[in-house]
Amino acid sequence: MVFRLIFLYGETILSRAEVILPSFGAVSPYADIISPYTDTFSAYGDNVSPCAKTSLLYAEMTSPYAGAPKKDGSCVLPYAETTSAHDYVILPYAEATLPCADVAFAYFVKDSYYSLSIVLAMSYRFYLPRKEGSSQTGKKILAVDIGGTKTSFGVFEVNGDALSLIREETFGSRSLGTFEEILQKFLTSDKYARPDVLSIGVAGPVLENKVTLTNLSWELDAASLKTEFNIEKVSIINDLEATAYGLAGLSAEDTVPLFEGSETILGNMAVLAPGTGLGEAGMFWDGEYHRPFATEGGHSEFAPRTDLDVELLKYLQQEDEIISWEHVVSGPGIYRIYKFLRDVKGNKEPAWLQENFKNNDNPAAVISHAAMRELDGTCSSTMDLFVSYMARESASLVLKHKAVGGLWLGGGIPPRIFPLLKADLFREQFIQNAHMTHLLEKVPIHVILNSQAALVGAGYYGAFGA
Repeated sequence: MVFRLIFLYGETILSRAEVILPSFGAVSPYADIISPYTDTFSAYGDNVSPCAKTSLLYAEMTSPYAGAPKKDGSCVLPYAETTSAHDYVILPYAEATLPCADVAFAYFVKDSYYSLSIVLAMSYRFYLPRKEGSSQTGKKILAVDIGGTKTSFGVFEVNGDALSLIREETFGSRSLGTFEEILQKFLTSDKYARPDVLSIGVAGPVLENKVTLTNLSWELDAASLKTEFNIEKVSIINDLEATAYGLAGLSAEDTVPLFEGSETILGNMAVLAPGTGLGEAGMFWDGEYHRPFATEGGHSEFAPRTDLDVELLKYLQQEDEIISWEHVVSGPGIYRIYKFLRDVKGNKEPAWLQENFKNNDNPAAVISHAAMRELDGTCSSTMDLFVSYMARESASLVLKHKAVGGLWLGGGIPPRIFPLLKADLFREQFIQNAHMTHLLEKVPIHVILNSQAALVGAGYYGAFGA
């Protein structure tokens, strides 16, 4: 992780510095009770720390003494009102709010005219070679995130080494016959100039800039799209690879820690994202940068552990001969588990739940909602199995990639079931291993709250990737 610091004398930038930290812990002193369902993700709404509007980490409004936020989103901290010119500056809550317990950042400069601005609260160093060197400023990047249910478009403008979202639109993935038709519809209605780059994140194995989508009957070819739509550059990457790159553009409030690791280790990381399907990706640490790469691990074979798991496997094999982790760790997987408990194990389905299923085209949402509110025992048992399977496959992903740098849970489901993931079951199942519990205990786990992570990542890859 990189903290970018700017030291100023009035409005004059005196120096810049980057402090590289291996990982981060609590988002705020009250991180355990941050709600993933609020717009600001602040504990108690406005109050993250006793005297602050938001945490120092967010660099928006750090204390009652903070100056007005600048145009770049940073906030200068004048301290003449609170400290003398002859004293070291003690920033409020430094040990509590900054993310590494070993680094307090409590003492900075002696001169009362100096101030500190945290320009970017947190970012990871990803291998994006065009981020440095030739400037991409002003270029328009059309990023696309294609999922089994919806396809999101975002037009980004490059500003230095960052992106600004200037337009966004979402279509049903099956609303038109082909991706090309949806793209044409978007470009026709676009009041901005035709993009310089088209960067697409897709759910499927991308080979030589071509892909047949896993959950849609679409075939995409970057060369054909470039010619047909007269766009300078077209890139296609896996959607979980895009999610990983999205961490380059997310801020602190876009993620929340689920569990702290027992140690802080700089190394490989992994992403697991259940939604319509199950996506998985890795991030190789080369000693300087993280390098995201796609996998199709969600389609690896389900491994039953208990007698109940074996019963579930046999039930699911009536549907498909080979059962993958995606069959159970996904939105459709939640409903499959529920039907197994209802139809095979004889659990009763109350009338009100039947009615909810009839009135909602997303049975997984109905089940998880009932489970989190403890309204139905079968729904609670379903989600217990789902959380257990998700934890076990997460552990396998971490071990196969030696992802001691951290595990990121993305996709549409984890933010919605955060209270279930925060309970003991996920952690217990994650670290349970014949020989590697001691390694799994070291791994920090985070939930990606921002539903646009893959779209942002496609944008960053399009702007700055190879």
